[in-house]
Amino acid sequence: MNNDKVKGIFWKSYNWFWNKWKDEVLPRESERWDEVVQDVRTVMAEYDCRMCKKIVLALLTELEERSWGNGGDNVRAYKVSKESELSLDEKIEAVKGYGVADLLYVIREFEEGPEKYEPEVIRQIGLQLMDRGIMLMY
Repeated sequence: MNNDKVKGIFWKSYNWFWNKWKDEVLPRESERWDEVVQDVRTVMAEYDCRMCKKIVLALLTELEERSWGNGGDNVRAYKVSKESELSLDEKIEAVKGYGVADLLYVIREFEEGPEKYEPEVIRQIGLQLMDRGIMLMY
């Protein structure tokens, strides 16, 4: 990757995406999250590389944390963890109903403690995000 592409990734991620959404505090069920995700897709489509995806997903996660009080104990992440009393099928069904921000929150929790989640649950989260145009890099 050349310097101009790196510069473009940072410019588009920060100046276009981040500055547009940084002061928005969207409720969890807001329909405007679809707009945020569409902007993420736009940046990722323009700069289709691992670096861009990591930066934009980190910014998206930051927006989620700001909107919901810096994360805290996320009941939805716990609900689909091994600690939950739900069956594997119930966890997978729960994930199917999660919005982008909750899916990203669970992924962040998974990254911090992969042993807390069944691989099938994480796979389903990846599929749900892919359906929304967001690809995870593992």
